[in-house]
Amino acid sequence: MPLEVLVRFGRWDEILAEPNKYGEQMPFTRAFHHAARAIAYAAKGDVANAKKEQNIYLERAKLVPKEDFLGNNSCEAILGVVTPMLEGEIFVAEGFREEFNGPGFHGAHRHRYVTVTGNENNWNLSIAIGQFLLQVKTTQSR
Repeated sequence: MPLEVLVRFGRWDEILAEPNKYGEQMPFTRAFHHAARAIAYAAKGDVANAKKEQNIYLERAKLVPKEDFLGNNSCEAILGVVTPMLEGEIFVAEGFREEFNGPGFHGAHRHRYVTVTGNENNWNLSIAIGQFLLQVKTTQSR
């Protein structure tokens, strides 16, 4: 999945340059295209466009059949991770960072941020996303 690779390595300009070439027969990829764009806009600090792309993503995600799979994972499960991650990225772009510093957010989150930025000393973005994902999961399980 090329878009996921571009997101993983923070290739924001390449994501935004990617044409919307995904047809009706590719509902998951059509949805993820907009999620990737929203994440790219958020990472670049353009919250307004990030939210526009997020809204398109959310509408397109509704069109993904529950029985579709991508590899061993259901598209429904993948979207269940993408949706709060995207929300967290926008949340961070809006300036909510420092209040999410806390224990337990290291490992994969820290690795992701250091890989993308090369900055070992500033990984608040990853902390915020991890915190947000746990908060969403905890809220939904109540």
